[in-house]
Parts: sequence; C-alpha cells; structure tokens
Amino acid sequence: MIKFSYDSTGILQTIHIRIDDYFAQTPYNPSTRQMDWNFISYEPTRNSIKSIWENWAQDKDLNYELRDRPDLAPPQPKPNPDWKNFNLVAMTNSTYNRIANQTTNQRSVTRFESLLMDYSSNAENPNYLALQILWNSLISGLPQKLTETEISNLNSLCKKYFMRFSIDLNGLFEIEEN
Repeated sequence: MIKFSYDSTGILQTIHIRIDDYFAQTPYNPSTRQMDWNFISYEPTRNSIKSIWENWAQDKDLNYELRDRPDLAPPQPKPNPDWKNFNLVAMTNSTYNRIANQTTNQRSVTRFESLLMDYSSNAENPNYLALQILWNSLISGLPQKLTETEISNLNSLCKKYFMRFSIDLNGLFEIEEN
C-alpha cells in the first residue's frame, strides 16, 4: 500500500510505503519530483523500499499518480467583508439610490443605512437577519420590481466586497450559508 501526503495547498510532499505493519517514508524529493534512492544509505532497506515502489509503479502513469492535488487542500477562508468600501460604493450606486428614493418604506431606508454605517466602523458580528428584514422592506415598497440588470449590479458589489449575502431574482436579500 502506498500513502501520499500533501501540504495545505495540495502539493505532494511525502510518499510512504507499507512494509509489514508500518509505513516507511520513501526518498521522494518534492522539489525535483523524483525518488532519490541514494538518500537511503542502508542497502537492504533501500532495496526493499525500492522493490515495493517499482512493483506498485509498474504500468502506472507516474505523472498522473504523483500529480499535485489542490482538490485535496482545505478550502481557503473567505476574506472578511469590506464594509467600508461596500458602503462608499453602495451609497453612490444608481440602483441603490433608485431603491432608496422610490420605496414607500422610508424608515427602513434610514435604518438600513444606519446599520451599514455601523458596520463600516465595527463589523465584528453583523446582524444579517436585521439587514435582510430591512432590505426586503425596501424592496416591498418599490412601485417597480428590480430589473435583472439592477440585481446583477447589486450582486457584483456584494461579490466584489466579500459580502455574506446576495440579492435573489426577486430582489430579495439572501444570507449565504457558511
């Protein structure tokens, strides 16, 4: 049995070969991507490991078998939302300004913008549910639904500034799953 070990980015680092009840590390060099058999000075050990490796590798495509596996790397953490820049851009965005000016729920506009401003200075634990309720209130007070282009425009902002929410096809606020 062969065991491959990868670093946190999915780069192959070590190869171990099972010998009886334990795994012996092979002389795999990740920088050259080759076995350096001279690294094992004790000849019986070197020959034993090399024989097992050669038997396993026979008829295999080693370029494929020894490939890096970024698919095995843990997912990278999402960047923190950039509330400050999101707010600066959102407040001058034509779609948002149409919503803020045309909704009949003007108290929701004030409350929504107050929350956004609070998060610009302290976004440790934003209340996404409160944002969702206020946003959806803004949308329900519009005389005209948002267009696909407007929704796409808002979602581009959400994505660009790493927000943990998006706008669905009906213009409603969707909180992302972790």
